[in-house]
Formats: sequence, C-alpha cells, structure tokens
Amino acid sequence: TGKHGHAKCVFTAIDIFTGKKKESMSPSTHTIEAPNVKRVQYTLTMIEGTTATLMDANMEEKADLDFDEGSDLLKQANELLEEDGDCLVDVITSMGKEKIMAVKKQVGL
Repeated sequence: TGKHGHAKCVFTAIDIFTGKKKESMSPSTHTIEAPNVKRVQYTLTMIEGTTATLMDANMEEKADLDFDEGSDLLKQANELLEEDGDCLVDVITSMGKEKIMAVKKQVGL
C-alpha cells in the first residue's frame, strides 16, 4: 500500500525501440494507457548506405527507415539481397516511431 493506504501497481517493461528497462508506479484504481504496437512485413528491395527501400503488399514503396549503422540486421540484409535480390523485413510501429526489427529470407513465391 502507498502513503495513504491505497494499493499501488508497479509496471516494468522493456522499450521495444531502445531495449531500455522502464518502470512506472500507479494507484491500482487508476486507468493506465498502453501503447498500440503494430508489426508489418515488407519486402526489402534495396539498401543505400543504411536506408532501406521497402515495398508493401500493395506494391507501394517506402524509403524512410534506416538500419542501425554496423548492425547485424544490416549485414544480414545485405547478404540476403546479394543472394536473392530481395528479402523480408519486420517493421514495428508504435507511438509514432518505426523500426526494422527482423530480416529473413523470402520463401515460396
């Protein structure tokens, strides 16, 4: 219980974009907001520097996401592009931010 006898809830989470641990405390009677997280899969067609050129299921191009420089994801994506010409990437979107979270080989076309 808190200072005034009310039960408290402690929330611990890992930031999906930075990996940092976050903690929040709130009275158990209060409403807590939770972010909406959306995962979308795109076809990666090209990488220029660290900027990814992506294509969605409607064949619309998107070129506003970057890989972290020197990251394993960037290396893996470059290898798959050299082998097959394209690959799939998973992009997480939440709270106005987007980040490429996974790269995988495209199969079964």
